[in-house]
Amino acid sequence: MNYKEALSRLQDLCSKSERCEKDILDKLRAWNFQGDARPIIDSLKQDKFIDEERYTRAFVNDKIKFSAWGKNKILFTLKSKGIKEAIVKSYLGDYPIEDYIKRVEHEIIKKNRDIREENPYKRKQKLLAFAFQRGYENEIVYDFIDSITGIE
Repeated sequence: MNYKEALSRLQDLCSKSERCEKDILDKLRAWNFQGDARPIIDSLKQDKFIDEERYTRAFVNDKIKFSAWGKNKILFTLKSKGIKEAIVKSYLGDYPIEDYIKRVEHEIIKKNRDIREENPYKRKQKLLAFAFQRGYENEIVYDFIDSITGIE
């Protein structure tokens, strides 16, 4: 695969969904592209096919609304993709806190209904494990789970 072919395929890919620089590099590796990736990345950025802030905004919105991820998991995932923490935190901060808390509470209530454990302490541990795996914050989770299980 040559430079023009790779650039064209990546432009098509980026026009269908948001991508970050790491996604592009991973795709080039998967295609066994042997050339220098930097000019391709620069061209995609210059032509606005790649935009870190736009990608972050879409990622945060989608993961909270559709995947019910918590802010900690989103932050960790985006940092692992090379997105600057300041950008991630600014978009996480833009998400309405009331909507976010309602989403977290809804997911915990739903999980509580699915747990078959009768022992309230084990039930609480399962709910906490679920909440932390989803990336929900301690200060939101502990009080709410305590109120559901009746255990402090």
